[in-house]
Amino acid sequence: VDFALTPAEEQYLSDRIAAATRGSLLSWLIHHEPALPVDLPWQLDNLHEAPEDLQQTVDHARRFHTAIFGAALLYNLLVARKRAITDPDNEHVARYEVALEEWRGELATTGALDGWDRTAWWATIHAHNPNLNVQTRLFVDGWIDIISHDAHVEHNTSAARLIESREHRLKGTRARLSNQSALDRWNGRSGLVRLDYRWDVTQRHLQDLYAARRPS
Repeated sequence: VDFALTPAEEQYLSDRIAAATRGSLLSWLIHHEPALPVDLPWQLDNLHEAPEDLQQTVDHARRFHTAIFGAALLYNLLVARKRAITDPDNEHVARYEVALEEWRGELATTGALDGWDRTAWWATIHAHNPNLNVQTRLFVDGWIDIISHDAHVEHNTSAARLIESREHRLKGTRARLSNQSALDRWNGRSGLVRLDYRWDVTQRHLQDLYAARRPS
């Protein structure tokens, strides 16, 4: 079975998707094909040709992608330390300490926190999601405040309290950091899929459209 789009199908879908997502990066990319597929949207070779507001939105996404990953790593480190009390031979503590060191390197090399206009970032978020949970914003701002001051969070009690409070708010009595049964069920990793804003799915759809435009 051939699932390739015909030129007519491509034209119809391109027009409909571009209209339905007007003002988005997806809408712009439908009519501006990059030279090569990329792993993440901020790696697009033609991003500099996009409207300024889209470039800024993608830059905010890039920064948050890197900044928030440290919170997931610290959470896993805290859980690993808790597990080590009853299972001192597990290697998870050392693994997450190394992962956090690598993350700090990523923060530095990408400049994720350098000159970040977080007021503009939150304005962009609220324009698309005015009902954002207040506690989510408080957690994110708290985390970024901490790592902007010092990204060595492994022994930062404020960072640990922030993570513990967040888990308790989300999971209640099922929180691993306060429930032994939940801790015992931990498989060594949680929430470590990097945030990509569904780029993988988006890019697959775009590639289908681009392919239909090429001579067969």
